[in-house]
Amino acid sequence: MKSILGTVLFAGLVLAPVPAQGPAPEGVSSVLNEKLKIGGRLDFEFYDAQAERRLGVGGATQFRIRRFQLNLGVEMIRDFFFRSTLTMDPVVRDEDEGAVDLDEAYFRFGNLGRNLFGFEDPTNTFIQVGNFYRWERGFFEARHEAYSLAGTSFYRDEVTGLRIGGDTEEGFFYRLGLDNGPMVTKRDAGVNLNGASPLVHDNEARGDANNSKDFSVGLGIKDRLEEPDVGYRLAVSARFGRLSAADRTFLTNNFGSTYDGTAKRNRYGILAGLDWNDQTFHAGLDAEYWYAKDGNGERQIFGISPFLKLKLDGVYYQQRLFFTGIGLAYRLGIMQQARGFANASASSSTALRAISDDRQMHTLTLGIDVTQNVDMKIEVNTFEENNLDLANTEWLVQWSVRF
Repeated sequence: MKSILGTVLFAGLVLAPVPAQGPAPEGVSSVLNEKLKIGGRLDFEFYDAQAERRLGVGGATQFRIRRFQLNLGVEMIRDFFFRSTLTMDPVVRDEDEGAVDLDEAYFRFGNLGRNLFGFEDPTNTFIQVGNFYRWERGFFEARHEAYSLAGTSFYRDEVTGLRIGGDTEEGFFYRLGLDNGPMVTKRDAGVNLNGASPLVHDNEARGDANNSKDFSVGLGIKDRLEEPDVGYRLAVSARFGRLSAADRTFLTNNFGSTYDGTAKRNRYGILAGLDWNDQTFHAGLDAEYWYAKDGNGERQIFGISPFLKLKLDGVYYQQRLFFTGIGLAYRLGIMQQARGFANASASSSTALRAISDDRQMHTLTLGIDVTQNVDMKIEVNTFEENNLDLANTEWLVQWSVRF
């Protein structure tokens, strides 16, 4: 009888205002009471793009609001949580999805074993429904404004569907997903949506264009030792789906006869990192490898990112501590896609050569902890294409305030 009641409760509560086991959304502060969490961020920057200025494109050098983001979290009752993220992004969203975009909106119901069936589940299993980012996006701490080549290609955007997962006290986790999958299109590898280094990109899908759902699996561990304070993380990711008719048309238009028209789409990734946190510094290394197949087209992407942050005593001004840290992070990304989708010949159009070309991406970021919840970044991105010199270098100085 208890299990029957638990099943009925589960069916009803998944559709009710749910979720969340664990901390409130990043950058969220408590207001009004402990059940409602509101927060956000504002990013202001100076931006310069060598390629856009060289091509005479307007706005190649500009001051701009990079993004204004609002986070809302509501805990209905214990382990029932709703979260949404609303982003106003004049740089990317205006061109891609409209000026205002609902990045995430989902319910999450945590601790299924205890709440529905009366036993303690060591994985603290949860179920999540709605629109949300893939877990790979938050696996590494964000130290750069530009995404990695793998991030832009595979997990930058949201998916809509169902996710089941769990986390143990020892740091082990799993994620299972069934969702509408992405829409295969192109976007620039740099900060802006459109630029001189376009690549094949898994964009957020508006519905399921081919009525075929994506199935995803993630397994890993992410934890820290106490003495010394060493963090370690390792995970594997897999996603299986099918290309829609629109996806196949896109590949045909951009790769011509080198694409054989088949619909299989797979993504496999390995993510790993290690860091050491001392009283005077924080240093580490993150790395990822991805293999993707769209029809007969194959891509391999490798990325490695060392970082070092020095902790400073800071100075007080009006009882507030300023300049508590300065860090330097470098990231190398390498993309190869010559198997199946061969690099276009020198006689092909510039657009075709740009999207089909192998490349390296270098990102160097100087980060400064100005004060609590206020950071500044100075960043440069450069691209080295295999056979097409696009002379594309981006510079930015960004001021970020979280509240």
